[in-house]
Amino acid sequence: MTNTYMALALSLAGQSLGYPVYVHVEEGVCHFQIQDMVMSKEREVRDWLRELPDKQRKIDLVSDDKGAASCVRKAEAIVRRSGFFHIAVRRGTMNDYPDGLRPGK
Repeated sequence: MTNTYMALALSLAGQSLGYPVYVHVEEGVCHFQIQDMVMSKEREVRDWLRELPDKQRKIDLVSDDKGAASCVRKAEAIVRRSGFFHIAVRRGTMNDYPDGLRPGK
């Protein structure tokens, strides 16, 4: 195990990670990245999340964009309307998740 991976594993060991949805703003528009898809329309995000079978699974809304607070709140509302109730808001990027959990590039 590399030092970087070991440090990441130790820092995340005490945290229960959920399914990540990355939130950021570009030119005033909210963008939500799930796996390798970037969506800006609420309906697209909601429909995609509704297709997930395990609604007990936690969703992590992840953002390191300080200007994305309103988008994070919007994402939280979308996730709730999609049937998920276990939601965590985290500061971070795709690099903060182990390869098995983060979306594809």
